[in-house]
Amino acid sequence: MHFSRRLQTSAIALAATIASFGALAPAAGAVGSSRISDPFFHYTDTKPLDQIAPGTVLKTRTVQFHLFQVPMPVEATQLLYRSRNVNGKPTVNVTSVIRPGIFNLATPNPSKVIAYGSFYDSLDPRDQPSLAIAGQSNSTLGGALSNVESLAFTLNLLGKGYTVVVTDTEGQEADFAAGPVYGYNTLDGLRAALNSPQAGVPSNAKIGLMGYSGGAIATEWAAELAPTYAPEINSRLVGAAMGGVLVNPFRNLTYVDGSQIWAGVMGMALIGISRAFEVDLLPYASDYGKDLFSRFQHASITDALLQFPGLRFSDLTKPGYQRPKDFGLLVRTANRLIMGTGGTPTVPLLMYQGAGGEAEGTYGGRPDVGAGDGVMVAGDVRTLARQYCEKGVPVIHKEFPDLSHVGSAGQWMPDADAWLTERFAGKPAPQNCADIKPGNSLAPVADPDAPPAPEPPVPPVPVPDNSTGNNSGQSSGGSSSGSNPAPTVTTPTSAPSKTRAVISLIRVRGRTVQIKVRCEGTIGRCRMTATGSAGGSTVLRKLTISLSAGSTRTFTARLSSRGRRTLSKRSSMAIRVSTVQGTTRSSKTVTMRRPAS
Repeated sequence: MHFSRRLQTSAIALAATIASFGALAPAAGAVGSSRISDPFFHYTDTKPLDQIAPGTVLKTRTVQFHLFQVPMPVEATQLLYRSRNVNGKPTVNVTSVIRPGIFNLATPNPSKVIAYGSFYDSLDPRDQPSLAIAGQSNSTLGGALSNVESLAFTLNLLGKGYTVVVTDTEGQEADFAAGPVYGYNTLDGLRAALNSPQAGVPSNAKIGLMGYSGGAIATEWAAELAPTYAPEINSRLVGAAMGGVLVNPFRNLTYVDGSQIWAGVMGMALIGISRAFEVDLLPYASDYGKDLFSRFQHASITDALLQFPGLRFSDLTKPGYQRPKDFGLLVRTANRLIMGTGGTPTVPLLMYQGAGGEAEGTYGGRPDVGAGDGVMVAGDVRTLARQYCEKGVPVIHKEFPDLSHVGSAGQWMPDADAWLTERFAGKPAPQNCADIKPGNSLAPVADPDAPPAPEPPVPPVPVPDNSTGNNSGQSSGGSSSGSNPAPTVTTPTSAPSKTRAVISLIRVRGRTVQIKVRCEGTIGRCRMTATGSAGGSTVLRKLTISLSAGSTRTFTARLSSRGRRTLSKRSSMAIRVSTVQGTTRSSKTVTMRRPAS
């Protein structure tokens, strides 16, 4: 069955539209998600998982392949298998092996396998593709996404004679955005498919990896981990095709900050990352952030898109942690999610990325971030591609300046399809490495909690040697009018540095007040608070300012609810901005004008 570019794009748009609108109990002690009642998804044997090799098949079943809970005349083999999480602990997961059946319009070739990475993007394991394939779709919009995806992509691949392996890439705890989890689950799912006689994957099978958006997370991490984690799978890979790539989740937090469509994804990512790494970010959350995190514990991407226009990272966190790079625990965790840190792929890559994110409500002009597709950062993808090129990997990279995340998918799918066809045919892999422009740095973010580097020791001042020359004829205790007495040497010592915050600018921007601060000193941090009042009432949210010695930053104070009400009734409002640093207080009055309607 052949799906045209137009139909695939329409199905992708349908998935985006869905997203925008907002049995038996498992045995006690079972390993698996408590959110899923189907006992197939739970490991109940007595043998400890840490004594079982990754990729080992634990359970097998055959189900009818379903679309929107309607059974199709095609069977899928589902496998429960052993995998691992980011901390190395053993886990169980499920993959589905789908054979073409009546959908096949080409010459069937079971030795050609596509490992398709799904973009189901959810914190609820009930939204994972294995349940949709088995006809147990979650009765939510999030559960519908896997069905739309099957319609857009899986049927197309089956129609071309491929055996398609679709893994629950986030795992049974739904570790959204935790890239290595996706990679381990994908590779161990392929091990299981090859280990299972019922799956029907021949021993000489070749494998192509492909995925867009959330599926690209699985595709890229599987490609970079395979050479060391699963070399027997790596030897079968012919290439990896990805689009809309989440290279550095930490930078994406800054990119989507304030987005009209994608800002809600910040909350999902923080939950997924903390869940995967077993760290607790909740103590650092603001009251609003705690409320959002509570509501988002089992949220789908459909619960985030368009629901929180203009949401800021600083709205979710307590003072002192209102910029991602000042949040030490988050920095240390997110640094482990930068693509390319787990290894280097040894197979050809196809990498597509949009850069027209303004069409999806995301500003693309922030320093050190630049343009993206609305949720993914184009400069990060360029740097990753160049990094792999430098290591000898053949890379085809394309960037679409005018296309957003959804629009770029319509370009990626047919090209990825054609590119993988050539890789399976054994044709030489093309590359355009020389044409890829430089991008953003992918170096780990500096840990703000790390102790400062020790100052280098001060070298001693050399003392002139006066034992020769004009004094050669003098005794050791004598003196001479021609002698040069040795100077007194004082070795300088570094006194402890005191920091002092200096405000260089306070100005009004729209409905915010910006405060530019420099922290004078060499060691430590500057801290101060800022408030704003008008007519005796507090009209600005209290702002806590914290920055390291030697740095300069601009902080933004936003109107409180009272401030917004006050401004709505006046043409302008005089705000007295007061700052407190230790025992030092200062203030300045600025005027905020009501925007023209």
